[in-house]
Amino acid sequence: MRIVAWNCRGLGNGPAIRGLLELQKEEGPDVLFLSETKHDGKWLDWLRWRLGLSNMVAKDSVRASGGLAVFWRKGIDLAVKSMSKYHIDMIIKEEDDFEWRFSGIYGESRSEEKEKTWDTLRTLHGSFDLPWLCAGDFNEVLFEHEKEGGLPRSETAMEGFRRVLEDCDLHDLGCVGDVFTWRNNHHSVGSYTRERLDRALANTAWRCKFPLVRVINGDPRHSDHRPVIVEVGERELRRWEGPREVLRSFEARWLEEEECAAKVEEAWNLALLDDTTTLLELQGRVLGELWEWDRSVLGELKKRVKNARRELEKCRRRGLSQEALNREHVLRFKLERLEDQLHVYWKQRAHNSWLLSGDRNTKFFHAFASERKRKNGVKRLVDEGGGEVKGDRLKTYVTDQYQSLFFTQAGGNVEEVTGCVRQCVTREMNNFLLAPYSGEEVWKALESIGDLKAPGVDGIPAIFYKRFWGLIGERVKLEVLKVLNGGEMPPGWNDTIIVLIPKTDRPERLKDLRPISLCTVLYKLISKVMANRLKVVLPDVISPSQSAFVPGRLITDNVLLAYEITHYLKNKREGAMGAAAIKLDMKGLSAMLQKAERDRKIVGIKVCRTAPSVNHLFFADDSLILMRARSEEAAELKRILGVYERVSGQVINKEKSSILFGPNTSRAVRDELKTTLSISQEKWGERYLGLPVSIGISKKKTFAYLKQRIWCKVQGWQEKMLSKAGKEILIKSVAQAIPTYAMSCFDITKTLCDELSTMAWRLLTNPESLCGKVLKAKYFPNSSILECQAKDGISYSWRSILQGVELLKKGLVWRVGDGRQIRIWTDPWIPRGETRRPATPRGNSLLTGVDELMDPISGGWDEQLVWDTFWREDAEAILSIPIGEGVSDRPAWHFDSKGLFSVKSAYKVAVQHRDNETGRNAEASGGSTMGAQFPWHKIWQMKVPNKIQMFLWRFAHNSLPVRNNLKRRKIKAETVCPMCKRFDEDCGHIFFNCKNVRECWRVLQLEEARCCLAQCRSGKEVIEKIWTMSPETQVKIVVWLWRWWTARNKANAGERIQRTGDVCNSVYYHLTNFAKLKGPAKQRDQSPKVQWNPPPDGQYKLNVDAAFSSVTRRGGWGCVVRNNAGVVLDIGTGSIQRAGSALHAEALAALHGLERAEELGMTRIILETDASNLGKALTTDRFDSSLEGWLIVWPAMV
Repeated sequence: MRIVAWNCRGLGNGPAIRGLLELQKEEGPDVLFLSETKHDGKWLDWLRWRLGLSNMVAKDSVRASGGLAVFWRKGIDLAVKSMSKYHIDMIIKEEDDFEWRFSGIYGESRSEEKEKTWDTLRTLHGSFDLPWLCAGDFNEVLFEHEKEGGLPRSETAMEGFRRVLEDCDLHDLGCVGDVFTWRNNHHSVGSYTRERLDRALANTAWRCKFPLVRVINGDPRHSDHRPVIVEVGERELRRWEGPREVLRSFEARWLEEEECAAKVEEAWNLALLDDTTTLLELQGRVLGELWEWDRSVLGELKKRVKNARRELEKCRRRGLSQEALNREHVLRFKLERLEDQLHVYWKQRAHNSWLLSGDRNTKFFHAFASERKRKNGVKRLVDEGGGEVKGDRLKTYVTDQYQSLFFTQAGGNVEEVTGCVRQCVTREMNNFLLAPYSGEEVWKALESIGDLKAPGVDGIPAIFYKRFWGLIGERVKLEVLKVLNGGEMPPGWNDTIIVLIPKTDRPERLKDLRPISLCTVLYKLISKVMANRLKVVLPDVISPSQSAFVPGRLITDNVLLAYEITHYLKNKREGAMGAAAIKLDMKGLSAMLQKAERDRKIVGIKVCRTAPSVNHLFFADDSLILMRARSEEAAELKRILGVYERVSGQVINKEKSSILFGPNTSRAVRDELKTTLSISQEKWGERYLGLPVSIGISKKKTFAYLKQRIWCKVQGWQEKMLSKAGKEILIKSVAQAIPTYAMSCFDITKTLCDELSTMAWRLLTNPESLCGKVLKAKYFPNSSILECQAKDGISYSWRSILQGVELLKKGLVWRVGDGRQIRIWTDPWIPRGETRRPATPRGNSLLTGVDELMDPISGGWDEQLVWDTFWREDAEAILSIPIGEGVSDRPAWHFDSKGLFSVKSAYKVAVQHRDNETGRNAEASGGSTMGAQFPWHKIWQMKVPNKIQMFLWRFAHNSLPVRNNLKRRKIKAETVCPMCKRFDEDCGHIFFNCKNVRECWRVLQLEEARCCLAQCRSGKEVIEKIWTMSPETQVKIVVWLWRWWTARNKANAGERIQRTGDVCNSVYYHLTNFAKLKGPAKQRDQSPKVQWNPPPDGQYKLNVDAAFSSVTRRGGWGCVVRNNAGVVLDIGTGSIQRAGSALHAEALAALHGLERAEELGMTRIILETDASNLGKALTTDRFDSSLEGWLIVWPAMV
């Protein structure tokens, strides 16, 4: 049996819990006694579940002080007989019915009350005449040599302890390991103290019964006490699983070793000596050398961590000296590095993509990886006949099933399908697709692959290629480009590991498992390069009914269309002809279905008379087919599906297919169509692409599944192991992301939802999409979505989108093209301010449209008319707006330099309007407006860890649990400061005025800053004052406030108050570590070398530049044209009378330069500019909606 007694010094923080869980895992006690739990029994019962122990009895703490608990395993016959604040006494019965006593002891720490502990021991001694074992924190030493450092122990106190042992016939059982079980963890020799306060004692009868006993003083972990581990009798042997074959992969933790890069380079260059070595063999040899290096030099990581802890223990046991303390610091740093590697080790196996950085969450990643392994394991399946398949038969069964599924059964006439497909690939598209691939495309593909995504059969993840691209990149590019440009794929590149992932919590049949392929990175590079090339032409090739794979098309388009159509079906109660919607799980049939509609064999559904007909919607292999409820149309659909199945070899999954009818479809027609199509499921509650296609009276009930999913995420047992920063990331990246998809289509909140504005924006800027055409025809056929109003009978999704339009109006601005759609006095079209409308009153002006302000001859502004109509401020702003010649006006988003709408930007606008409104209300009522105007974003932009940012946020909100705040919230607690014990504790006192904190400010040389900050009236004002200081001082103060709050919390929990020097040293330690994490600042070359390179033969290079004054909004431009020999062929300069921005001026320079080149008859031109934003604008379409968009589009077309 193994018994552990430990003074855990409070269990109110993550490190203490992690330390206890590690103790439980490594030592596996049968009985665990804890003192100073500082919690009540209810909380400890939760801890019992975490520890995996079946039974518990606890003595509650008093005012966050003291507290005892004993836990024991199932199968241990243990009965608690008595307990007090100093003990828990119990009787343990062995299998042979032999009984003995164990008492967990927590001694009084105050000298004047130690006799209470000794009296308790005497009382227990007289209670039962049984073999007796005592263990715990006695808070006293027996002899002087059991203490080092600090004031000498009183002989009277030691004598009292020795006397009670004699009275109770108790004998010290000795110990293995460090004799000192408690230390104060001070960092200077003069104040460092260590003592043997924890021990195990037994009476004579117990020692005779259990001669084989060993007491170990364990690792203190995050407590200042060591656990006392008592091993009774022979230790039960653990059963371990036998070794199994595993696929060796590259370990990301190796990158933490300084020698890793050299080992890779050495192994790579050595393998290159053999010219016949293939790329896969090169990688294999490097991986083999790394594993040999890991085995022979590095050793097993867990053992290295264990050895590092052992070295640290040896150092701690040495005599007190400054040299020993320095070495202890070095060893702690070494141990921390190894624990970082352990963190990476489990992170790589967890395959978690949302928690990328922050505090170390090794326990979470370990649990996450272990849970994935357990959950993804398949031990048994049920075959088609209902029989159970397990053991050796399982692998054969799965293999046979997938072989029969993947082998093609195609045998039809291919022309029946291809004859329906219209040619859509032009000669230019084909030439583009057949153009040779480049090395830049390979690197771009590599960047898009996740670093630690599961590798293929070669065991090499993407992070290996990225880290060592300088060494292996040329060979990889050469091999990949050889395949892409027509060569054969080398053997092994497309070897794939098939992994079965459960779709349900308890998979029983093979259909409950989803196969995924683990491909090699080399194969992924080939496929991603081809996919990136295809992306360019996909919009012109793939049918508008297919919303997957095409940039710019969203899954929400299909969801909205499906919802509108089902809304139409559900409300169609008149007419002789019914309608049906059939949901299939299969791949594309677009061409055949379109031909059937052209031939009027299958007629789609119109949501109104002017709307386009829709007879199918596809998203990847999920299909929704829409038609009239007629038997001849069902027969035609069945024929088309049969042809497609025979030709393609793909089979419809009838079990996952369902059919929906309108209310005016009779039962006889429904049964006939279901029989014809062999589809049995008929239900309105079906989800399409994860969202409901029909919403009933109760919106709460319809979307209840979102709440359940969020609850499962945040309540998962692995997630409870995250640090506070990790939990913040969990909420932001996972929990908040769950409802985002639904909120893009439906208003599921009580207030405005920014995601709905995204869909409104798409309808405004992409009216030619299928979704846009249908919704416009039904809801705003003769107007804009901006003018659309809610009315009776509209669908829930459309009503939701109209909620987002209101926010959209707050940031909309029109880019001027021909000016015909823009109204001068009411529309937002001047890019400035909040309203973006003229400040000039209209008066008697007869002008209405922006096109009336343009010169019909030049196509530009009629400057004289503009000056005559508007005030000077308006006129200058209008004349700076570029005009798009020959194009229509375009909507854009004002609060983005590129004119692009985003939920993030919309959220900022909504918050700003809310804060402005709050400020106006506060000002009207005579209150403070600082809260509405406080720049919260600066907190999250500070270069400090997440936990400190969270602390600052709580500090600004005055939500820190200082004692006055607890009293204000009706929580019974003392209000006296736990540090000085003199005044009531609020934030102003604990951080700036407490006598203990004043000394720390002085030692940190921040006394002047303290005096300034102490005068502030709120946390927000304090932080605003801090932001006015230098960046170095800002970080120093913020880290100091956080560190002092940590020290205060320890004192509040009953621990000793930390010395000023220790706290200040800790601040400098954290500042040094943060600086290392940021890395050294990159030194920028003061005079970078710029060299002009000639263009290829037969081409010309046009260099352009512009100068711009933001004050006068004037500037100048210049251009030079050279040939491949560097000969100057043309030079041009000119003035820029008016420009809206520097990018505007640079775009004008490019425009004038290209016009001159065009006049000279030059067609093959390379445009070169030193304006990086202009280069990005010309090579992407991300700037097309910017203020300068019209100027950028024209040069890009040239």
